[in-house]
Amino acid sequence: SFSSILEDATPNKHDLKRRSGILNHLQKSLERNHKGASISFSGNTSLGLSPRRGGIELSVSIPEGKTATAFSKKFSWELNGRGLVDVILHENRSTPTIHGKNDRTSIPVRISIADATAENKVALLRLLSDSDNRVFNYLLAVQNWVLHRDLAEQSGGLSPFAWSILALTYLRSTNLISDPFLADSGTIVEDG
Repeated sequence: SFSSILEDATPNKHDLKRRSGILNHLQKSLERNHKGASISFSGNTSLGLSPRRGGIELSVSIPEGKTATAFSKKFSWELNGRGLVDVILHENRSTPTIHGKNDRTSIPVRISIADATAENKVALLRLLSDSDNRVFNYLLAVQNWVLHRDLAEQSGGLSPFAWSILALTYLRSTNLISDPFLADSGTIVEDG
């Protein structure tokens, strides 16, 4: 049943503890080597939409005067074998990203560097997922489906945010959610 799928997809305390451990390790690495830089959960991970056994999304803010591309090259080199394995740097994107797996837990990690839109992406997803528990559950189920079909970004698929937007677009096209940007949209989720 759908409820058992959601129960299986929802991260438990152990998963959350391991994810926090990865964040703490990366934070220590940043503090040692990059004064003024900070790292935090972002995207689906910050909203609880990253399924159990799924990857985590992190966002790095860099100090003034540093370029995202140069920073991402150095940081990815530092992390390779020292916290992450199978590190891949996508430096030619508008927001450079580092992909890898945690060397102890094998949890996939996606780190965006100096992503100016990270907070807006989270705000949009939070607005819609907080509007009704069904939207949150649907987005979690979609992310779980992506995980189990190996369609994640690390496998050449779309980013977690892109999958969420596709899922929300489907809900919008079937009139299950209204446009959150319309002033008179009333409730965001339609009953049904």
